[in-house]
Amino acid sequence: MHNISNSKLQLEKLDGLEIQQLSFNNELFQQVRQIWKDNHIPDCHQKYFYNILKTHESQAVTLMRQEMESFQNNHSVVKTLHQLTLSREHCLKEIQKTRNIGQMDYVRLISKLIYDLRKLTYNLIEFHRKWRNALSSKYQYNYTWIINRRDYLLKIRDDSNLIQITYPKMLSYFNLKEKDIFYLSVIEQAHTENVEYYDFLAQHQIKKSSVQRMMDLQRYFQELTDESHLVESNQMMETMSFRPNTSKLLHSQRAKVDIPAVTQLDDYPRTMLYVNEDLEFTIHHYPERDIEKVITYWQSKNIIELNESFKCPIAHLKDVILFWQEATIIQINQSALLVCSIDQDSNFRKWIIHSIYVIQEQQQQPWQQQLNHIVQNLIKMLIQKGDNFGSLLISCSNDKPIKTQLHNLKFSFLKNHSYNQLNVSFYEQKIPQGQVNAKDRRFFTPLTLRMVRVFATQTQSQLITDEELLVAQFGANLGKNNIIHFENNITALQPILSKSKLYGQEYVLIHKLQDIKNRFSVEFNSPIDGPVYFQNFAIKLNFQYFSSEIHRNTNAPYIRLISHPPFNEQEGSILELTSSDANMKQRKIYLVSTINPNIKIYIYEVQQNEITKSNIQQNINQIFERFDKKQEGLQNIWLPFFKATGNQLTLPNSIVNGFFQNNTEISFCYHRIPGFHSISNVHDLDKVIQPPFLIGFVQNDIEQINKPLFSMLVEKDCIIRSPERILQGNLQGQQPLPLLLQPRDIDGKINELLKITVLEVQKSFNSDPYNLSYKLKFGLEAALLNLYNGYALIYVDENHFHEKKWIIESIMTNNLDNLQGMLMKLSDYIFNADIYASEIQISQNHYSDQGELVANKQVVDSIKRAKFKWRLVDNDAKSQQRKTVYYLKRPVQDFPPKKENQISIQFQNYYALQQSEQRIKTENKLEYFKIKDHYQLFEDCFQFHLESDFQDENPFLRNKFQQYQGSLANSDFKVLLNQNELKSQLQFDVKLPNFDPHLQMVNVLQMNTQLRLKRQRQVMIGHQKYIEIPNLMGTQQIYQADLYQKNLRVFFVPTSDSLSYFYFIELHNQQMANQVKQDYLNITTMISQSFPFKYNHSCKSLLIQQFEKKSQMTKDSNFLFIEFALSSQYTIEPQVVLEEKSDDQQWVVQLPIVCGVLQTNVRNQYERPLIAWIIEN
Repeated sequence: MHNISNSKLQLEKLDGLEIQQLSFNNELFQQVRQIWKDNHIPDCHQKYFYNILKTHESQAVTLMRQEMESFQNNHSVVKTLHQLTLSREHCLKEIQKTRNIGQMDYVRLISKLIYDLRKLTYNLIEFHRKWRNALSSKYQYNYTWIINRRDYLLKIRDDSNLIQITYPKMLSYFNLKEKDIFYLSVIEQAHTENVEYYDFLAQHQIKKSSVQRMMDLQRYFQELTDESHLVESNQMMETMSFRPNTSKLLHSQRAKVDIPAVTQLDDYPRTMLYVNEDLEFTIHHYPERDIEKVITYWQSKNIIELNESFKCPIAHLKDVILFWQEATIIQINQSALLVCSIDQDSNFRKWIIHSIYVIQEQQQQPWQQQLNHIVQNLIKMLIQKGDNFGSLLISCSNDKPIKTQLHNLKFSFLKNHSYNQLNVSFYEQKIPQGQVNAKDRRFFTPLTLRMVRVFATQTQSQLITDEELLVAQFGANLGKNNIIHFENNITALQPILSKSKLYGQEYVLIHKLQDIKNRFSVEFNSPIDGPVYFQNFAIKLNFQYFSSEIHRNTNAPYIRLISHPPFNEQEGSILELTSSDANMKQRKIYLVSTINPNIKIYIYEVQQNEITKSNIQQNINQIFERFDKKQEGLQNIWLPFFKATGNQLTLPNSIVNGFFQNNTEISFCYHRIPGFHSISNVHDLDKVIQPPFLIGFVQNDIEQINKPLFSMLVEKDCIIRSPERILQGNLQGQQPLPLLLQPRDIDGKINELLKITVLEVQKSFNSDPYNLSYKLKFGLEAALLNLYNGYALIYVDENHFHEKKWIIESIMTNNLDNLQGMLMKLSDYIFNADIYASEIQISQNHYSDQGELVANKQVVDSIKRAKFKWRLVDNDAKSQQRKTVYYLKRPVQDFPPKKENQISIQFQNYYALQQSEQRIKTENKLEYFKIKDHYQLFEDCFQFHLESDFQDENPFLRNKFQQYQGSLANSDFKVLLNQNELKSQLQFDVKLPNFDPHLQMVNVLQMNTQLRLKRQRQVMIGHQKYIEIPNLMGTQQIYQADLYQKNLRVFFVPTSDSLSYFYFIELHNQQMANQVKQDYLNITTMISQSFPFKYNHSCKSLLIQQFEKKSQMTKDSNFLFIEFALSSQYTIEPQVVLEEKSDDQQWVVQLPIVCGVLQTNVRNQYERPLIAWIIEN
């Protein structure tokens, strides 16, 4: 046992341990140490782990790899423990800060900090236990978490008295006890006090199960610190009532928050909103000081069911009314009241009803009927006012009294949510779109930054390809003509390709352009309306043996190409070509089989910059001559997913006298479908292909030609970095689960399942363990599914391209009566989970019974009752086995419609030639837009994506963009191959210029940043609208930093996005504003550099005049649009009459200012804010 008395001895043992180089795998150990260093892991853990490695040399490599992977995958217990320690220390510092705020605000803040400290301490001790247990499982020792040369558990014990020592006055509000590390006495207080009076205690009403877990950790803590004071707390919690008792009041010296009874309200001015038959919706202009009185009055008159459903602290409701977005109080006649606000982002807008009050005495009809009438007319009123909201939410703290009524009103449960002092349930009613004409509403949120940058240019392929054979095939198809002249190497190949056609090609002379789309499914655009010589290559294939995998380190998707042993005299599925050339001995060409015996895929890794557009053809011709040694490949290959497209108006190896267009699309990918993978494959011993690499198609049946029919250089920007999320249908209830198996465990598991399978089922389905093991290892998407009353082995029939068919190969169950249910559950699951699946097939074996081949009748009946239909009877002469094949098609009325089948290899390339003098001669130039009124990082990011020469003017930014690949928060860069796509791709309405129709490649970068301030409201000063931003401790803190070089201060206001801040600088005069315009780069650099040194500002609130700024520039094929605004537009105008405040309570920001948005990730990467704009009078 570790206690206080032996702590010093343990410290001495720890100090005496020195970490030295390991005599084995020291390089790997240094990598582990570097990870520890990068994550600031305390020395105690490093020394303990070092000691374990020394005593477990045989397991050391595995232990070190596990340690590294835990950090890389964010599963490290010690990393989390260290982060919790730092967070707890930060919370303690927050408790000790001095603040100039009102007494009750201080009480509420301390309550919040007690809650946070309890939660951090709980999680820290929980992870402390996990950490000690993990280490002790390897080496028994009394492990201690030592921070600053002290056992941190002892520090937790001493910290527990911090609040009563620092703030003795808090003893009047909180029942604080000595060495109460989880503040259990405050939890007891919250369960016995009336939280409607003591609203600061509401958040401490913690569930009994959570308290019991704390008690468990208390005992663990006691064992390690030898503390006996916990017994009293144990007894206290065992007798605690976990039901809030509102009748109990505190009989002690703690201060009370008395809420006086309100019997009537003043006659406030009002504005009519809406009238319909017997209902009048009005807003009353309540003074800010009367808000609590108004709410208290309506609470006292409210019917019991609604009071129980919308019970929440008055402080929370007051916060909603004063500072939540578009918050309003709507009165209906003299009998009802609604408290509402808005929740929204750039895509969706929702109205929320926070409280509903209906006066008991004035009911002319049942309250349920009256509530229905009110809600329906509220929706009508908002639609009538042009509000483009998508749904109406009702937020209730207790849904039981009104749950039935909510369902009757067509509200469905959405989610649970927790505010600081309140847990609520949201119910939602969707509003049909198209009913609202909301063109006048321009901003979803008060802070808006929208940008679009466009450059239209000629289509020119960026792909590095070798198309020599495709061009030669085009020449052979054209025959003699005057439109095009080919180089000698092409004309030499044409006679060969006139006799032997390339795989997947089709050639035709088309007179109507629309026929190209109809026949080849190609979006073909041409300014010439005339005949087209059209050659199309379309290849859709699967690899012969492959699986779709996720790389465990990078989470990137790969196709795992399986090295399959050869059948009889056939070749293996992967061949390796090597060269006898001394310079090429270390290099290999991998030839991978597809399901077409004449087509193989070759893969060849190259060095960076080794292959260019000018030398790719020469290189490929040489390597296929030099690599003349062939052997079977023994390694599996991991090929990264990639996609690429390219367009061009020229044809290599030729001179064109007509109008020519080319399009190439290639993809190698096969995205995983959740729930269908049983084998856990790893890449440790496999070959992982790294870009850049050459890949292409090799056709075996063309004599006299020793080169691929098409080759391409795959570089990093073609690689698909993250797996595509496959949408699933409505999966309900207990779903089948795939068994996750290591390859070495497959044979044993299948034999185990066959042993428990009844004989009738074994004889009716494939029960050959070798055959089933083979199917599971090599079948496409093969999975062994647990159906809870049995198991099924399924895979995809790889021979079908146009539709995806699943094969149920075997059923394993200990009860034949389970078969029908298993098949129904399995078919439902496949059609719901796999949107590509079109059919499921199952085969029933016939077996010998008294000298006759029969099919088990009960099995037949189960298959048919599961809705499978008879297809055919298959007699295999070789195996002397008869099977009946049944199938089930996807029922469109029951399941989502299927999508076109996934194919792992897809390639399409077309050449289109027209006899015409017309050429695309439009000259267009990429411009660099620089505007004096503002600075934005957006233009530089766009220039990087287009590899502009302007990047050279700022090498710092050029290097940063190169390092982070031009990533920018909330931005999206795309290259569109059609001007018609541009408008549909934009995320908001922008009036675009008319670009030259010949410029069909459109580069577009756009940003749509919509940010909510956590608390804000619109106020009028004179005739100007201002946004008031309160400075609320713990909710929304305003920060400032000093720019000493300019004698200026910059202020930062956090937004609802934890990474984004609104900032501004008051400029002393117009001359200072002009200086900033001349040197935006300097001021934005200083703003970025000052951000880490910000500190809390002391003002109560600040007011900034609303503004809206736009900038739009067009030059030739260049277009830039920027919109930056701090502005609120209300459906229902604010009605609260605000109190006049003194200058020391609020701060009105004086124009001119420079302001913008700072996103912390962007700042860390590029040391710049997103935008800086001068706002003048």
